[in-house]
Amino acid sequence: MGVASLSAPQPLLRVQMIGGPTVGKTSFVGALALLAERPSHGYFITPTDAATKRRFEELRASFHRGQWPDKTAHPAPLQFRLHLRRKTVAVQLEDFAGEAFVAAML
Repeated sequence: MGVASLSAPQPLLRVQMIGGPTVGKTSFVGALALLAERPSHGYFITPTDAATKRRFEELRASFHRGQWPDKTAHPAPLQFRLHLRRKTVAVQLEDFAGEAFVAAML
């Protein structure tokens, strides 16, 4: 059968990652980008817009160079589909800059 039809309605999962600087929010997004490159244990990710695809490529390039990602400056939500076997979920993820989170809490 394969993955559910991409034209079929899919659940939308909205995720907002918040936390102080250097706690690993963007590194987590980078790990998701690696799943877009190489599926693992039946999971894979497909970006659904050009901005997300570019961001994933940037993050993968950082990891492949052995570097941690730069500070978050990605203002738009990342949009992708998470696939597991025959199930697909649309995801909208916001990776807030840690400095903005700390400033808002003061």
